[in-house]
Amino acid sequence: MTAIPKEPTVARADKLRKAAQHYDCVLCHRDKQYTVPAHCNDGPMKGIGRKAPGWMIAYVFTICHDLIVGRAGGLSRDDKRRLWDEAY
Repeated sequence: MTAIPKEPTVARADKLRKAAQHYDCVLCHRDKQYTVPAHCNDGPMKGIGRKAPGWMIAYVFTICHDLIVGRAGGLSRDDKRRLWDEAY
């Protein structure tokens, strides 16, 4: 049985993640010092054992990121998706 190959790491995706520190949050416009990249947590690009592509990110404040991924706020799945769509 042949193993399924993983997607290659793209250097550009690493640069996109590091670029977050140069932008304010797209949702609340807070200082870039605390901006992090948020990946899409829902949709066709993600599945069990599969993360969304590196280019599918939005630059958000750490608290906004916690809302999007469900660590804070108690938002419904639809509300979290709507918030991420707005950021993206």
